[in-house]
Amino acid sequence: MLILGYAVALYNTAWLDDDAHITFRVIDNFYSGFGLRWNIVERVQAYTHPLWLMVIAAVYSMTHEFFLTVIILSMVFSFCSVMIFIFLVSESINLAILGSAFLLFSKSFVEFSTSGLENPLSYILLALFVWRFKKKSQSGMDLLALSFIASLFILTRHDGILLIGPAAVSSYITTRSFKRPLIVILGASPFILWEIFSLIYYGFFLPNTAYAKLTTYIPLNTLLVQGQHYFENQWHFDSLSLIVIAIAICVPIFKRSWKFAALSCGLLFYLSYLLIIGGDFMLGRFFAVPLFMAVLIIGGIGGHLNAGFVVACVAGSAILGLSAPNPALLTGRDYGIKPLKPYQQPSYGVGDERFFYYQGCGLRQYNPGKAMPLHEWFTYVGKLFREKPGIQRIGAIGMIGLAAGPQNFLIDAFGLSDPLLARLPAFKKLRTGHFQRHVPAGYIETIRKGDVRFLDPKLGEYYQHLMRVVRGPLFSRERWRSIWLLNTGQLSHLIDIAYYSQPALPVISISELEALKYADAHRDWVDVIKISPTSGLKVKLLSKWHYPTLDVSLDPKVQYEFHFYLKDIHLGTTRLLSPSGKNPFLVRTGVEVPNDVLRAGYDEIQIKTVSSNLQAIGHLLGSNIPSCITLEQLLSPKLEHSDPRQVGAIEILPFHPLRILLNNLKRSRRIDLSFDYNDTYRLSFYQKNMLLAEIDIAGQPSFGGLSRVVLNVPEMAYYKGYDELRISVMMTDGYASVGHLILIEPSEAKN
Repeated sequence: MLILGYAVALYNTAWLDDDAHITFRVIDNFYSGFGLRWNIVERVQAYTHPLWLMVIAAVYSMTHEFFLTVIILSMVFSFCSVMIFIFLVSESINLAILGSAFLLFSKSFVEFSTSGLENPLSYILLALFVWRFKKKSQSGMDLLALSFIASLFILTRHDGILLIGPAAVSSYITTRSFKRPLIVILGASPFILWEIFSLIYYGFFLPNTAYAKLTTYIPLNTLLVQGQHYFENQWHFDSLSLIVIAIAICVPIFKRSWKFAALSCGLLFYLSYLLIIGGDFMLGRFFAVPLFMAVLIIGGIGGHLNAGFVVACVAGSAILGLSAPNPALLTGRDYGIKPLKPYQQPSYGVGDERFFYYQGCGLRQYNPGKAMPLHEWFTYVGKLFREKPGIQRIGAIGMIGLAAGPQNFLIDAFGLSDPLLARLPAFKKLRTGHFQRHVPAGYIETIRKGDVRFLDPKLGEYYQHLMRVVRGPLFSRERWRSIWLLNTGQLSHLIDIAYYSQPALPVISISELEALKYADAHRDWVDVIKISPTSGLKVKLLSKWHYPTLDVSLDPKVQYEFHFYLKDIHLGTTRLLSPSGKNPFLVRTGVEVPNDVLRAGYDEIQIKTVSSNLQAIGHLLGSNIPSCITLEQLLSPKLEHSDPRQVGAIEILPFHPLRILLNNLKRSRRIDLSFDYNDTYRLSFYQKNMLLAEIDIAGQPSFGGLSRVVLNVPEMAYYKGYDELRISVMMTDGYASVGHLILIEPSEAKN
């Protein structure tokens, strides 16, 4: 029954995490002929699990599809792991039943039996390792097998050495053979060969993700507190896993089994490491493998358990597992739709990843012929990038990166795939595993132009060495000199730790704000620039601008000030209260540049906020979209369903009204208006800047191109007359415009 229950749970909870798609993009680039790379121009190891990547890549070569391939692969590995525990590791049927119950009722183990991450491969290799390790006597062949399995386990994830290291050392010591060193070297050859390849190809022994997550310059005490929060979240949502791990650590001591005590030491080392690095942001992910190891210890160490005790433990496990918030076994196809109640939400930056992604990436959302994943990051955001390739700054790089395609150079704000940002200090605000970095001023321009354009010359020198490693000829003398200097830490002094650790940088280049943020972008999912409440933000333009409008995305309902400068001389200021919205989602709007500034031009913008907190700006683009036009510019009728871009329609920015000036006070009973379909607009009537009336209008989603309507003018506007119309975009699919506006039966009003 427990085995059947686990099989059903696998199907019911199967899903893919966003981070799994990081690996998929690397594999996609590999089969496209670009090598094992994230951005095709750089040799950077953006994946943490080399062996898992190889396994997926091998199967993908036959299926040419990621979603079902990886989910089925994960399910098979996880199920086989449990079978190895039951039939090869467990010393009795009672221990097998007990261990299976521990696994089945653990939220962490069940949810990360899929997810697209390396856990299933870790499970099966760990089960094989313990099976070979538990033999009473160790021969040279046993040591060879253990070394081989251990090397594969570490190759799956490097920090796995902490889990099995003590047991591997114990096995080495107890094996009686003078050829032990040669046996271990031969057994560990997969890992050794990979490290040689990694150094030659990537220039480093460790994946780039290790530098992004471990080289943060965040104080140890801060990380320890965050690590404690990670353990607290685990206790709240999956206390069963921590109880089982604690039992597995103690049992070898009580039974005086020093062989299994080595495995318990591995658990202690790994949990200590998890605490020191601050845990992770994925609830349960890094407790799933230790839990499985704990079950292997309990089942493999043996001992007599009577049936009544086993039944009581199974019942207790069920109560603990099913009474916890969001138990995996009790969630269905609708998981992720209904908002979580406060007690169901993890805290301190830890998240229930399956809850967030299941509706877009869950197996039960799949139907034959339906392209997966369904998440908007893949179906909308990533494909927007694919249509407009270039340099993009993003915060969530998995699905967006895969959908964006190899033609986009993606800068990861968390440094997982970026060799420079991974080595810069992180912000003090913690979301362990995703430590955000500043994009240094001039970095994007450096990537675009190919020569060093950093405002920080020392960082530019550091970057030159880094580029020799990730872009230069593999065997050039200069590259290997830079590899030596970087790996031995001799260039660390070139990074200004104090400066780049600031919550907000005082000066940036306009290049850092050029990536358009889509509508309602979550400020934690896309890369934003923080604005200090004291010093503000100085944006250096690369040339003199004469754009009449700035296209920006901002925090909602915040007072912003845009100060315009030319050669350090202040020319004018625009104050703006950003549109209403829901935190922490950005809102897109326009900033009107003063006429005096337009005439002179401007080469610097200083942005300040009337706030005591850090606020954000997502993007800033110069725009020729007008803020104010005359009625004569809209008098040419446009045919319904015509393409607005081809017939000269005037684009309108969201939440930034287009003002239409009339030459005198008008009365008209009706207005002939065409506008982009599938958007919602508001037409406002003014007299001497005083609002008279408003009409909300919407296009028809079934049509394409322009929608055309004839509107009745509100009685108040008709009675008093109006000298200005304003069209605002209330909701849009990304592009909004007005084709024509014609007053029907116009008459001049008496003043």
